[in-house]
Amino acid sequence: MKKRIAQVITRLDRGGAPDILRILARRAAEHYEVDIITGPSRELSVKMEEFCRDHEDRIRVVPWLRRDVNLFHDNAALWQLYELFRRGKYDVVHTHTAKAGMLGRIAARLAGVKKIVHMPHGHNFYGYFNPLFSHMVVTAERLAALCTDTIIVLTELEKHDYLKFGIKDFDSIVVAPSGLEIMDFYRIHVKDRN
Repeated sequence: MKKRIAQVITRLDRGGAPDILRILARRAAEHYEVDIITGPSRELSVKMEEFCRDHEDRIRVVPWLRRDVNLFHDNAALWQLYELFRRGKYDVVHTHTAKAGMLGRIAARLAGVKKIVHMPHGHNFYGYFNPLFSHMVVTAERLAALCTDTIIVLTELEKHDYLKFGIKDFDSIVVAPSGLEIMDFYRIHVKDRN
């Protein structure tokens, strides 16, 4: 029996994080059962639309999983994620981005998932908010890290920041630079030469 993986993201709209999720999910589906759990999405890229059509039976939409902070929506999303994880009997929950990462990791731990992985795709520890709110973000991330086995970051600098802010220990943070779909660039290069 194949292991089951849930890939969780706030939305599949255009952007780097959804593209990375799409690439990872497509490759992982060659060896595992992979479900995509997402909040409502509106502006999908052409590739994401194609991916969603090809995998529509593996995509679960959690209506309350949204980007903005709202205690009612966030509690409802947490409960829905918990129920999905509990019923899905996932071996791994892999969360992407801040909101899905926060709620997904807590729900996965409550549901008894064996392995919880988080890929933040960047962080908001400094440079985005005032000092008080930045401190709250770091504190929330420290708490969510208690529900996390592995954090996958994109750069050594991001790993350094996670260590500096005391989010997780060195061995629990893995650097995995983003991959590219090289054929997209190959087609551009060939087109330009003709």
